[in-house]
Amino acid sequence: MPRILSLVFAVCLLAIGAICVQAGSPDWPKSITLATASPGGVYYIYGDELAKILTEKLGIPVDPLPTQGTLHNVKLIENGTAQIAMITMGVGLEAWNGTGDWAHGQKNRQMRAMFPMYDTPLWSTRKPGVRR
Repeated sequence: MPRILSLVFAVCLLAIGAICVQAGSPDWPKSITLATASPGGVYYIYGDELAKILTEKLGIPVDPLPTQGTLHNVKLIENGTAQIAMITMGVGLEAWNGTGDWAHGQKNRQMRAMFPMYDTPLWSTRKPGVRR
């Protein structure tokens, strides 16, 4: 697990390094909000550590924001409250296409994927013995 976590942070730092070139721009933000998850959860722990790394590398405060999780984080990105958020890829795809019941057909197109934190299994709702 530590090796995977190191790889994730390395990829993140590379992505951020590309962004840092813009840091001298007059429209560079004064701070960034990172939507995480509820305290005690894995995304909250990752988010807190990622915020520390980003603060150091970007030279501006990156504030971790405890949230209700993925759905909430998508909404925070869409309305501009958060600039970075942690989401699961399944919900991210539903948000992008507007196909989740919670999306009400609205396509959420403000988000961009930086890196997967870890693989998320996809579960089938098909009942055993039933063919489609």
